[in-house]
Amino acid sequence: RIVGADGQGSTIVDGQGSVSCFNLGNTACVIEGLTITNGYTGGNGGGIYCSGMVPVVTNCTISGNRAGVSGGGMCKGTANNCTVSGNMARDGGGMSSCTANNCTVIGNTASRYGGGTYAFIANNCTVIGNTSSQYGGGMYEGTANNCTISGNSGRGMYGATANNCTITENLGGGTYRGTANNCIV
Repeated sequence: RIVGADGQGSTIVDGQGSVSCFNLGNTACVIEGLTITNGYTGGNGGGIYCSGMVPVVTNCTISGNRAGVSGGGMCKGTANNCTVSGNMARDGGGMSSCTANNCTVIGNTASRYGGGTYAFIANNCTVIGNTSSQYGGGMYEGTANNCTISGNSGRGMYGATANNCTITENLGGGTYRGTANNCIV
């Protein structure tokens, strides 16, 4: 367990633009109360890379990270109560192949698919102001439950399933090639 001394504003892990900040594998570990920034990898997980879903990241800010392939901020693992912002990747600018609970995914960029998220499970999340140059400005594939997906560029969702979500004001449309159950679009 890695816990920030006085919360995410005061404990900063900086990759200095040259390395991924954390490689957690698929171990039962928890990262809590950190700001994770300026990480870089040519592969997956610029800020945080996990090889499976077991690692947990909670109450963290994941911001300003880059990945050459997917998950600019975080690849795989589970995020709880995190803010994921200003990250970049080819796919999943903010997060890729993760589960997120009560997170805010804002202002991330993908050069291809999923500005905010890619192949993602979101529960009670806000996905806003993300950009994709091709498909899924907010979310590309995956499932959103009780989420707000708004103000994204490159469609709100592409090839994803939304349950009980609000999908509004997305440039390029709300959802495409997906399913919306009990949603406001």
